[in-house]
Amino acid sequence: MTVVRKTLPALKGSAYRDFFEIHIPRAGRWLFLGQGRSAGSGADLVLTLRDSKGAQIAASDIIAPDEGIITNSFS
Repeated sequence: MTVVRKTLPALKGSAYRDFFEIHIPRAGRWLFLGQGRSAGSGADLVLTLRDSKGAQIAASDIIAPDEGIITNSFS
């Protein structure tokens, strides 16, 4: 898997955001897990998975007590 941090313009009025481009090398089930509170941060993490055209594939549950988890299968 290749991960590239993307630099995008800030969104007016938005919270701090990081964007990453991930190239999935093969089909399979993948787990994406953010770590905030377990690393000592007070951040509420929200993960959103998008395809190469920007369409949302999956998102973590913003209300869940976990730290932002997405499990997705790619074919």
